Amino acid sequence: MLGTAAVLVSTVFYAYNLILSRQQALLAKPVEIMLFQNLFVAIMLGLAAPWLAVALPSELWLPLAGVALLSLAGQFLMSWSYARAEAQYLIPTEYSAFIWAIALGWFFFGEKVAWTTLAGACLIVAGCLIAARANPKLAEPIEAAV
Repeated sequence: MLGTAAVLVSTVFYAYNLILSRQQALLAKPVEIMLFQNLFVAIMLGLAAPWLAVALPSELWLPLAGVALLSLAGQFLMSWSYARAEAQYLIPTEYSAFIWAIALGWFFFGEKVAWTTLAGACLIVAGCLIAARANPKLAEPIEAAV
């Protein structure tokens, strides 16, 4: 029960984070958003570093740089997109991350993909396609003849 409650609370915070992302993107440029978000994370991690930091082996620096560049590119593109489209349209595309996680986990790490995972991925894709459709125009109301 505690794990389920944690997931539900996390979901609410994540949804609010996406709403804040949209509001932030309407007020600032993507580079500004990236600077302040990463500066805040650096400060928070820097406060804990004296007690928790561990030196990375030299063979991990190049992959780490690659991950950092991909992360910054994704952060830039998300900030750019939230400035140009409504959150209710963009948020369903966030769920495509599950599909990428399945594919990349299978390809790079040899993770087994169960049929239930594939079924869930299909439901996610279907939901994203339904949510991405434009709202249909409603018919004009017909008035009764007198």
